[in-house]
Amino acid sequence: MPQASNTRTRAIRFLGTGVVNTMFGYGVYALLVSLGAHVQVALVAQFALGVIWNYALHARFVFGVSGYDKLPRYCLAYVSAYLFNAVLLQILSNAGMNPYAAQLLALVPTVILSFVLVSYALGASLNVKGGRNERL
Repeated sequence: MPQASNTRTRAIRFLGTGVVNTMFGYGVYALLVSLGAHVQVALVAQFALGVIWNYALHARFVFGVSGYDKLPRYCLAYVSAYLFNAVLLQILSNAGMNPYAAQLLALVPTVILSFVLVSYALGASLNVKGGRNERL
């Protein structure tokens, strides 16, 4: 299968598993905020509860990786995405945006960054500019 097709298939699967992961994560976030938790506390809980579940789905279903030897790299990618999300959420919150809407808006760039970082962590090749196949 050509590289571009592999990347496209992985991206579609990543988005599909991401829908499930996001529903779970946003549900945790919304529940904690509704119970009075600070948005950053809710975000930490959302990411902490999802990391193992998300790794299992991404590694096996999206990237065809078995075992847990790449879990440390995945965790680093996950933490990097979390930090990006946390900073963006803080900026949007400081601008006066509703915490629910702020996190929904922050999800879009966070998901894109997550795909790139997780692809790298799990050793996937991405089709890059110019049609060249390069391993991340």
